[in-house]
Amino acid sequence: MNFNPNVIGVFFKKLEDTLFLYTNYYFEKLGNVSVNIFASAFQKYDRRFDVVLTSPPYGDSKTTVAYGQFSTFSNEWLGVEKARTLDKQMMGGNQARFYITNGLIADYIARICKNDRKRALDVSAFYRDLEFSIKNVAVGIKKHGKAIYVVGNRTVKGVQLPTDQFIAEKFELNFCKINDGIV
Repeated sequence: MNFNPNVIGVFFKKLEDTLFLYTNYYFEKLGNVSVNIFASAFQKYDRRFDVVLTSPPYGDSKTTVAYGQFSTFSNEWLGVEKARTLDKQMMGGNQARFYITNGLIADYIARICKNDRKRALDVSAFYRDLEFSIKNVAVGIKKHGKAIYVVGNRTVKGVQLPTDQFIAEKFELNFCKINDGIV
């Protein structure tokens, strides 16, 4: 049996169909909207945004979902540079040298550290990078704008980490007001 599908063609057809649905059915219901999709780190821009919607990873990709590993093939098709090293560029990809010792997450990291010092450094690296990302997003939002984060609270070494509360804490430290869990 000679099964030889045009995988690149199928991939781009699925992408084209998805974009068509969003631009023709969802966006028109929102009114005057422009959408910017950023494939790299959210950076400071001259423009400010009304809404930022994101779902950051729930933890470092070495120990949760290996985003870079599972997207390597499609990223190579799309011409993403260094597609095989993405995990090192993602949140928590570079080992922390110090444990986070202040803020809400510090006590949770200390509890993990009692069982596994290396995992506590992994967790510290992830939350360090998440905090840096939040600082960049906070300065990119217009006054009265919204930041919407879709997150899950994962468990490491039997300790459930309050990522949702961490995100709220860091936005408040960056002069954003939290209403019903929404920045």
